[in-house]
Amino acid sequence: MLVARYDDFGSGARFDPETGELGPERALGSGEPPQGHYGTLSGHRTVLYRAAEVLWLRMGALRVELDGSTKIEHRVVATTCLLTISHELKLHYPAPQEWDDLGNDLTPFVEAEDFDFGLFIANIAQDSVRAARIYH
Repeated sequence: MLVARYDDFGSGARFDPETGELGPERALGSGEPPQGHYGTLSGHRTVLYRAAEVLWLRMGALRVELDGSTKIEHRVVATTCLLTISHELKLHYPAPQEWDDLGNDLTPFVEAEDFDFGLFIANIAQDSVRAARIYH
């Protein structure tokens, strides 16, 4: 399946959901809708994707079905983000520098999650309507 890089619009790679292998990056064509996004959170390669009509989150060897029962929480403590996935994993990573000037960004509809993959994942997981319609 094809997944897009979260922090670089227009880049993507092939992803094998069974093995977790992510192929070499390449430019995405306009007719290639991705079935997910990937990035790095606290040193962990992270992929949010849809396979067989199910939304999944993969971090290294950890594979979690986002079926509404998995609790994902994002908090900001000072200059650090904390992403908690159920009781299985807690990730700490620096808050994105782009947040410092977010109020002055003239990009239409820009939001904090545009710069924080962890926040994007938590927002998707906490919104059943959004989770149901992403990556179709």
